[in-house]
Amino acid sequence: MVGAICIGGSTLCDEYKEHGRSSFNDIASNKEKWGGRRREEWSFRDFKHFIADNDLIDVGFDGNPWTWCNNWENEGEIKQRLDRMLCTPTGFQRFDKTRCKHVDNYSSDHSMLVVDTEPVEEKRRKKFIFDKRVALLKWKNSFQHNSRKEINRIKAEMERLRESPDFNRRAMDELKIQLKRAYSNEELYWAQKSRVTWLKEGNKNSQFFHASVKGRMRRNRMSNVQRDDGTWTTNERELREEVASYYKQLFDSQGTEGVEDILRGIPNTISNQMNVNLTRTITEAEIKSALFSMNPNKAPGPDGQTPLFFQKF
Repeated sequence: MVGAICIGGSTLCDEYKEHGRSSFNDIASNKEKWGGRRREEWSFRDFKHFIADNDLIDVGFDGNPWTWCNNWENEGEIKQRLDRMLCTPTGFQRFDKTRCKHVDNYSSDHSMLVVDTEPVEEKRRKKFIFDKRVALLKWKNSFQHNSRKEINRIKAEMERLRESPDFNRRAMDELKIQLKRAYSNEELYWAQKSRVTWLKEGNKNSQFFHASVKGRMRRNRMSNVQRDDGTWTTNERELREEVASYYKQLFDSQGTEGVEDILRGIPNTISNQMNVNLTRTITEAEIKSALFSMNPNKAPGPDGQTPLFFQKF
């Protein structure tokens, strides 16, 4: 691939050329490169800035993690993810189930990118995530958590009030305040899920955050893994079997012979007093200090509760 296929025009291609690059043949980090010398971090700056400045979202992929190989042998082999599908937030929301699959192409050194906008996916149980609107805004028990429904309800009431012969300016002002609050609540929810810590209230940018959440979920999704023999899993069933087999072998005891000899060769670096301090009972004050020093919207536990829940309740 020499350049990029730009659906709807060549504006993005032209803009990227203004960055001094002749094509989209680039990677965003050393994690997208196997073999060869590591690149300096500054060398990814132009491509990463181009993606961020245009609010583009990486759709992710299924299949091998690379799309190009120089086809050399042994240590000279280099593989990179030079081809990718980028999407705008609007397009990502419209085709939110889109999957991009890397398919080997034996007539080229680049893989084919096969895009499916309506893939058949296996249903997965969603993970519970604590909604921080409950703590920050102190919702009543009867509150409906769907902010979009609340926004539509307020708009409908405002429209009815405008058409009413008994127009009440004070009632309209109150509805406007409620609408502003509902928009803010929607942003708080999506900002929490997208882990964007630089959100400032007043920016009605929920569409971007919504797409950011889905993009992060897509990137974090494990689509395939490499087996010990070098082959890759090709479907959900093989993926589950390989993961289960890996952890079964990982936690399977292989015996503990010779441990005493190994320990005797390790010098003691922990003094008796240090050991007393490390093994003493942890106080409630220490637990509280550690909990309240955490970012309230990060590191949710297995139950989906973020530190905010424990800091507020």
